[in-house]
Amino acid sequence: MTLLRQISDAPCIEGQTWGSHFNGQVWVSGGCRGDFGPAQGWVNPDYGTAANAYRCESEQGRHQECRAPAPGRQMLVRQLSETACVEGQTWGSRDGGVWVRGGCRGEFAAADWGGRSPGYGRTVVCESVEQRLNRCNWDPRWGRPALIDQLSQDSCREGRSWGYDGREIWVDRGCRGRFGAR
Repeated sequence: MTLLRQISDAPCIEGQTWGSHFNGQVWVSGGCRGDFGPAQGWVNPDYGTAANAYRCESEQGRHQECRAPAPGRQMLVRQLSETACVEGQTWGSRDGGVWVRGGCRGEFAAADWGGRSPGYGRTVVCESVEQRLNRCNWDPRWGRPALIDQLSQDSCREGRSWGYDGREIWVDRGCRGRFGAR
């Protein structure tokens, strides 16, 4: 598994505040919250795997811009810093690269892969905390979301405890799941 997107302000550092088991389960600690997905989902047939992703590092908190080997939107594949890499705050994507600041250091890769649907490999973790309704962003260009993994003991049933309104995924009644493009 790999960290697809960090949600928390607390750092998500593999081996320290998150990790995964051979059966695909992810553990988190220290306030780390994020979207996790299979590492093999990050294979880009035109530019290699996430292991060949490019690095961009904010040294001493300074703003840094890095060119990408592939055009289009970029994604954080792996956080390397103890400082949180939070999209829109300490890193962002521009066509042809990324910017980092505030000590964020990470490996990045193109989010859109040649020949595949725009949503291929993208996942969103959405959770109903304390049985309450919650909404999570979903880009309609990725296609219609489907429940990939139920992460809660409470049932996740489409139309009852989760759904999609054309813009957002909603979850309720304790449902916590990983959703991906159909």
